[in-house]
Amino acid sequence: MSGSRAWCDTMLCGAVLLLSVVASVPAADYGLPEEERLQRDRIERAEARRGIAPGPGGGLERAIDGAAYLVGPGDVLLLSVYGPTPLTHTLPVTLEGKVLIPDVGEIEVDRLLLDEAKERIRELVLRTYPRADVGISFATLRRFQVHVLGQVEGPGTYLATAVDRVSDAVYWAGGLRDRAGDRRVQVYNSDTLRATADLFAFLRRGELGGNPTLLDGDVILVPFMERRFTVLGAVNDPMSIGHLPGDTFRDALLLAGGFAFEATIDTIEVARYPEGTESPDRFYVISGEGLRPLPGKLLPDVELTGETFTPPAVWLPGDDAPVYTNFAMMPNDIVFVRRVPYIRRQRLVEIEGEVRYPGRYPVHEGVTRLSDVVNWAGGLTEDASLVEARLVRREAIGLEDLEYERLKNIPVADMREDEYNYFKMKSRANPGQMVVDFQAALIRGEEKADVLLERGDLIEIPKRKDFVTVLGMVANPGNVGYVKGLTARDYIRLAGGFSENARKGKARVIRAEGGEWARLGDEGQLSPGDAIMVPEKPERDWWGIIRDTTAFATQLLAIFIVIDRSVD
Repeated sequence: MSGSRAWCDTMLCGAVLLLSVVASVPAADYGLPEEERLQRDRIERAEARRGIAPGPGGGLERAIDGAAYLVGPGDVLLLSVYGPTPLTHTLPVTLEGKVLIPDVGEIEVDRLLLDEAKERIRELVLRTYPRADVGISFATLRRFQVHVLGQVEGPGTYLATAVDRVSDAVYWAGGLRDRAGDRRVQVYNSDTLRATADLFAFLRRGELGGNPTLLDGDVILVPFMERRFTVLGAVNDPMSIGHLPGDTFRDALLLAGGFAFEATIDTIEVARYPEGTESPDRFYVISGEGLRPLPGKLLPDVELTGETFTPPAVWLPGDDAPVYTNFAMMPNDIVFVRRVPYIRRQRLVEIEGEVRYPGRYPVHEGVTRLSDVVNWAGGLTEDASLVEARLVRREAIGLEDLEYERLKNIPVADMREDEYNYFKMKSRANPGQMVVDFQAALIRGEEKADVLLERGDLIEIPKRKDFVTVLGMVANPGNVGYVKGLTARDYIRLAGGFSENARKGKARVIRAEGGEWARLGDEGQLSPGDAIMVPEKPERDWWGIIRDTTAFATQLLAIFIVIDRSVD
């Protein structure tokens, strides 16, 4: 009995294990050919890595072109005969490349263009049905094997269709390895080289001619990158690029993504390494002037193409678009595109605050003034406060002050008086702030006050304040409504008066315009936005003061007694 129970338990565990295995296999896997299932698994893994999901025949670029599509085994055509007795037949292309038409016969269509295959089928059907209208359409793409070998992550055999391209097959194989020669991908069929794919040009410039469609039994061989040239500097994608015969200087710039914004476009340097040498021959490509050797050198052997070109780019108004002489690139050439010391294409200033259209505006350095940008921004709003407006030259913020940096590393007690005064003033300074009289520039129209702007400048125009701020040791610190003619002490009384701990003698007025500090009584006429600061009395340890004073007096008394006795 116990043995029977053990047998039942074993069978039950086996059944559960079998069901769990079956449940883990997707329903779509049943009946799927092994090679196709394995390929789907590889594609799903690639999809998880790359986030895109192509597959064999998964999507058409456009309608099938009958003048270009080659029919083969596995394709399916649809035949419709319209007459007294309408007929419809599905015509699969057999493994021998033929189609069998019921009541008509068979015909060879393998490797025929689709249009040609349709015409032959139509002629054969009309022999049996001479008065009928015959329609033939393409119904289903065939699937076939291709072999992807060489410098790919997963070399092997994959299913494809005749609308898939070489890039699809390389993707199914996991993509290219780091040193793959993506510009010389060889496509063989029946031991014959039928095409060479330039996948780099296809991915960079969309050249479909460098990415041919697949045929039954294609062998795709991805070689190592052997010969290359390099584009460095201010281009959008500096890199080494596989060299192909016929590559030109124009191709090099385009394949490297074109000029970056900060590129110097008038002169480009090229280093050419003749075969078997380690020292390069250098020359310049100068816009509008052709090729020039380095001073004191001869121009190396350069094969000119006889044409000039201008790279596609966005040029600012007033800029002269470059015109370069084109020439053949050689293996190991290095192209250097220099950077300008500032971003040439972003000559912008920023204005924010109380203008109608705050934002960034282009400027012409040496010409554009403060009032120009304010006008471009739609002018000032009714709430604009020119008293507190400021212009910050952000280019000056990063300028290093070596003396200030040195003083920051010295204790205050070790500084000389002049060093401490400089350190204190520098610490309170607003980095980059320019001295500008906004009212003179924008209201009175004084040209001397209307400063010239530079790239990166920031114009801040705050909202006008209708109050005076009272801070510190007062009964009710905060903002007090501005009333013309009131003094600082009047505003302190409106804020509830001095508190018990107020240090009245140290109270100060801080001007909104310029940040100047003034004593109470010396402040003159207050303006909206001014601030009054009342500091707190410092805490005193009276017992400590008495103790220290007593000790000091005792020491003095002892010294006096000693001196007095010594005299006696």
